[in-house]
Amino acid sequence: MSKKLKRSAVALVLAATMVFSSQGVLTAFAAGENETSTAVDVSALEPILDKEETVVVEEPGNTDETETPEVTEPCDKTEGCTLSKGHNGECVTEPVTPPEEENGEGEKQPCTKTEGCTLENGHEGECVTEPVTPPEEENGEDETQPCEKTEGCTLPNGHEGECVVEENTEDTEDTQEPSEEDVAAAKNVSDLIGALPEASTLDPETTDVKALAAQVKAAREAYDNLTDAQKALVEQAVLDKLVALEGALEGLEQVETIPGNDVAEFNGTGYETFDEAIQAALNNGGGTVELLADCKYTTEAALAIDTSITIKGPYTLTFDTYSFGISDPNTTLTLDGCTVNVNNAAYTAYSDNPANAAIMLNNGATLTLDNATLNINNPKGDAIAFWDVWENFETVNILNGSHYEASGCNNGGGFEDYNGDVLSD
Repeated sequence: MSKKLKRSAVALVLAATMVFSSQGVLTAFAAGENETSTAVDVSALEPILDKEETVVVEEPGNTDETETPEVTEPCDKTEGCTLSKGHNGECVTEPVTPPEEENGEGEKQPCTKTEGCTLENGHEGECVTEPVTPPEEENGEDETQPCEKTEGCTLPNGHEGECVVEENTEDTEDTQEPSEEDVAAAKNVSDLIGALPEASTLDPETTDVKALAAQVKAAREAYDNLTDAQKALVEQAVLDKLVALEGALEGLEQVETIPGNDVAEFNGTGYETFDEAIQAALNNGGGTVELLADCKYTTEAALAIDTSITIKGPYTLTFDTYSFGISDPNTTLTLDGCTVNVNNAAYTAYSDNPANAAIMLNNGATLTLDNATLNINNPKGDAIAFWDVWENFETVNILNGSHYEASGCNNGGGFEDYNGDVLSD
């Protein structure tokens, strides 16, 4: 048999006996002397088979002749499957390559789920959009839209947090320049307060509380009389000083503001002895001596009263040995709410004989007891004597439940009357 004829026979046998192995390998084999079998990987042939091209199985060593093997059909289960029809297992598809643009580059399909998404269609996860850039003005600068929530807000529309509004700096009645008159009035009050001591320096032992209280009261009244515009010109520190002083004085008035040894007061001044207080009243044309405690007259001379005096207070005043006398038509000694004890009187005023009486009323003088008590005990002479001068008559008034008592008189009795009058309610 010639070589050509022998090769033809081998080709027929190969075509007749070609089968697929379970591993997807196309195996060609033939029986014959000095012949060999050739294994062809099906996966390498599939692209060619899909194109319905002829598979040429060459015999080793011979490349000048080709044979046309059996053509396999493509898989009909899954579109795009690269395996042959009737294959075992799952289908195999190759990734779809997007068509190329004219310039040869692949074109990505934009996402269709969200308008403006920058990812390609079919992406995983949430869409991503870029912030919207406002259109540019003609001059090239970004134009920000004003806030629509609050009129006058200086922040752009859609801002976070609270709106910000600038204060109106235009001149109004409240922001206009103050007048010279207002400035002067505010300065006067500020100077008045500035002259006062600081509240922290007040000492109850050395501070004239009543005098200072009067000054602070005057400063407060001056401030309160200012207009609202003028008050606004007084610095807060100045006003704070006034308020602090008012508080300090209130505290001092709640404690003992008068030194503990003062027993009487005249015209706002305290005195440690009744003698000093009554003498201050006589030197100043009369007035009221207020008793602050039980006290005694201690001067070793009779007290001569020649101007109207009132002794007032719920305390006891005691005269011992040296008593008092009252003289002149317009002079009245009034005992108001107090108790006066005259003990062992041996000296009185306005008498040629000091021992004539405990109390001498001379030349039209008047003694008035108003809700008071007068006790005269053991005088050297009479209790009360009236000494008239011509037509001036002396008077004793006992009013509003007052009480008068005289005991142990050595001469006469309770009254030695030289044309005097005693009136009692």
